[in-house]
Amino acid sequence: WGGSLLQPHQTAGPTDAHYSSAGPLHRRKLRDFVHPNCISVGPHGAWVTSFHGHEIIDIHAGKAVVTGLPGWPHDGAVRDDGQLWLTCTSGLVLSFQSTAQGWIPSGQWDTFASTGHSGWCRGLVVTPEVLVVGLTRIKECPRERWCGRPFADTETSILAVDRAAGTVSARVDLSGFGAHPKVFSILP
Repeated sequence: WGGSLLQPHQTAGPTDAHYSSAGPLHRRKLRDFVHPNCISVGPHGAWVTSFHGHEIIDIHAGKAVVTGLPGWPHDGAVRDDGQLWLTCTSGLVLSFQSTAQGWIPSGQWDTFASTGHSGWCRGLVVTPEVLVVGLTRIKECPRERWCGRPFADTETSILAVDRAAGTVSARVDLSGFGAHPKVFSILP
C-alpha cells in the first residue's frame, strides 16, 4: 500500500484513547482507518475490507476497487462463482460480481429487517443454499454509529438463513457463553 494507509490520521493525537504513535506499528493503538477486518482470496486476486473507508481494497493493486459501501464492512467471502460477499456491522449482507469493468453490486440483504434479530454483524459463510451470519450483542454504543436502531435488544447468535426463502432455518443463541460472548468470524 506504499505506507499511505498506515500513516496516523491527522486528527489523532495524544488525547485520543484509540491512537498511540509510540512503539512499532504492530504494537500501536491505531485509528480505524487501519482496520482490515477481512482478507478474502479468490481465483482473481485478494481483497481487504477498509472499515473506516467503507471500501474494498485490492491488495495487489493497492487501491480501492469498491467505494461508498452503505455500512461499516466487516467480513467477507469470495466464492468460486466470482462473487464477493460482505457483511456490514449494520446487518447488511452485500454481494458483488467480478466483471471486466470491476466489481459491480449484485445483491443486498438486510439481516435485521428480514430476521428480527440484531447485533454487531460479523462472521459470514455463503453457500448456494444458506447464508450464515454472526451477531454480537452491543453493551454500549460504539464510537461508530453502527446503524439507525437501538442496541438494547441486540444478541450474540449465529443465524443460518435459507437463501431461497429468506427465512431463518436455524439459530444458535450464544448468550450462555460468559458475560459478553462475541462472534468474530465463522468458518465453514
